[in-house]
Amino acid sequence: MGTLGRVWIIALGLSACGPSSGMPGVVQTDPAREAEVLGLVNQARSAAARCGDRMFAAVAPLTLHPQLANSARVHSVDMATRDYFEHDTPEGVTPTQRMVAAGYTALPNAENIAGGSPSATTTVAQWMASPGHCASIMNGELRSLGVGYAFRTDTRLRHYWTLNFGAR
Repeated sequence: MGTLGRVWIIALGLSACGPSSGMPGVVQTDPAREAEVLGLVNQARSAAARCGDRMFAAVAPLTLHPQLANSARVHSVDMATRDYFEHDTPEGVTPTQRMVAAGYTALPNAENIAGGSPSATTTVAQWMASPGHCASIMNGELRSLGVGYAFRTDTRLRHYWTLNFGAR
């Protein structure tokens, strides 16, 4: 986790460690899984897609944005730490508010979350099968992405994924 991620997580009073511990109560992150999701999302964007009843043409790949990555990871860690699964935090902090707090202010933006699957491939497939999530992935106005993944053994979903999309 980069310095910005550590500072932000510490500011929220959360804890996180690397992908190896597996101890109950300890939240793990995994940058390799996050990178895999970025590649899979860009692979999906490289071809036309049907999202529910809407067709989307292929669009340019997304670029990794550090502020969006920080915002996404912090949200995944927060969901794993406090065992909830929502776009808004229990205090009502929205995805846009989290992105702005991480220093990202461009609009439009969007967020996808998923939980339960340890697999990046399965998670991206679930998003592509959901019309709203698929539309976010295929939205050509969105040009940058941050991916967050967190795992905690003693929570309901165990695996928490967040995509934060942005326009620049």
